[in-house]
Amino acid sequence: MKESSGSACSPIWLLGDSPPKKWVCELDEPLDSRHPARHNIWTPVLERIQSCIYAKEGDRLFVDHLYVRNAVRDSDDKPHHRTLKWSECLQTQVDILKHCIDEHKPTMVISFGNFAFEFARRSRTENPCYGYSDWSAERMGCEFSKRIESFDPKCINLIPLLHVSIARGQFITCHKNFTQDCKGNYFDYVGKKIATCLMDHKGDFPIYRPHQFT
Repeated sequence: MKESSGSACSPIWLLGDSPPKKWVCELDEPLDSRHPARHNIWTPVLERIQSCIYAKEGDRLFVDHLYVRNAVRDSDDKPHHRTLKWSECLQTQVDILKHCIDEHKPTMVISFGNFAFEFARRSRTENPCYGYSDWSAERMGCEFSKRIESFDPKCINLIPLLHVSIARGQFITCHKNFTQDCKGNYFDYVGKKIATCLMDHKGDFPIYRPHQFT
């Protein structure tokens, strides 16, 4: 599997968790469209984003060049979910992401799941550090809301979304906890908020028309 796809010059990045161990030799790239995880965690969010943008502006988000990578190259590199001090090997991978972000300065880095979020936080030297299991759906929902509301197109904005927890046995609880609404729909909630954010700041970075991000 390639370490990344798309262009690192894209203003929007997607950060997954890790390659699926069983299929790593069969898939081509992170969040490969043949793997169901992509369609559990990103496709329904993107559909809501596109619907909102099209309804308001008759346009669509151009997604062909979005930069996509995983936090780690091997799921075995992930620490215990409560570990605060990460291994030297893992810290090296955090530093690699930090260097890549500092070099290309994406406007929006969307992370999927609590490990990818904590990994991205550490790459941005956000403090304090947490064991990634500390990021419950409820806490990530609060972070999502806070970060969307304070979005600054001149900065690097880390936006946390859920990973496969939204498609597993506790999915109703995840909808409720992330949106803080007993009848909340996570996909509608995050899709509309991201779309509104993109439309509010469309003049600050290219998101609609095809661009060669080189």
